[in-house]
Amino acid sequence: MLRGYKKLTPVILIFIFVFAAGQQTEAAYVPTMRDTAAAEPRVAYDLHKVDEIEIYTLNNYVFLAEAGHLRFYYRDDRDVVAVLDTRNHYIWKTGLDAPFNSDVDKAVSQASTDEARLAAAVPKEERLNATYVAMANSLLTAEYYDDAQNTALISSASQNGAASVLRPVENEPLHYVLDVDFSVIDLQVKLHIYFSAKSSSISR
Repeated sequence: MLRGYKKLTPVILIFIFVFAAGQQTEAAYVPTMRDTAAAEPRVAYDLHKVDEIEIYTLNNYVFLAEAGHLRFYYRDDRDVVAVLDTRNHYIWKTGLDAPFNSDVDKAVSQASTDEARLAAAVPKEERLNATYVAMANSLLTAEYYDDAQNTALISSASQNGAASVLRPVENEPLHYVLDVDFSVIDLQVKLHIYFSAKSSSISR
């Protein structure tokens, strides 16, 4: 009897060890991204609200042209082109579309009511000065040497030293020309913009 008991002892010990290891592994399990999760509920978009967002996002923009599923808009004071995909209401922009910090401060200080001040207090690009805000917005930026032989930047939508006008090309509804006058360096540039159902292109 004792001999049989001794033979069973290693088997029992192995079973206890495996069971204990299984219990420890289960307690230490951490969920990962590979786990199968329940499907998220489907989102139903309110197209009326989407239209309202578009109107707000494209405020101060003028409609230029339409090609296929794409609509093209332009903001004159910032030289920004916006492209709206009518299939999913997604909007791309060629620039940052940000105001100059000084313009925001001026608009807030001139507001006569709390409501007007709140509307004028749009977010500012604190890390960008006027030169780089203009550069981030504009379709065209020129680099040049100033009187002190330092490199400087001037953009088509700069506050000073430049002006631009977007003009349609006659009999070509998808073709526009941006006339840029960099008066600070006496440089004039004609920037041709072509829209299509697939993309837009820019050339001099």
